[in-house]
Amino acid sequence: GFIRVTLAPHFARDRLELRTPTAVAAARSTTWITEASAETTAVFVIAGEVPVRSRQTGAAVDVPAGFGTDVAASAAPTAPVRWGQARAERARQQTAFP
Repeated sequence: GFIRVTLAPHFARDRLELRTPTAVAAARSTTWITEASAETTAVFVIAGEVPVRSRQTGAAVDVPAGFGTDVAASAAPTAPVRWGQARAERARQQTAFP
């Protein structure tokens, strides 16, 4: 499934950590979208920067705005890449408010 997270600078906690079966994404004062299943997690950053860590390997990457990473089971996150317009738009549409 998909989830879109937006954290304002005045968020009451230091940061938010989102855990999926394959990855952990954590951030503050940012907006990002995560698509997760049991086999893989995709993280796309709209604003700010999000550190993403593999739950199995512990390897991590920092994902800047406009970029994304994929984390497969038992694998490190891929190097952040600029998502194509179609993939980014699909993620935005899946998490858009009515």
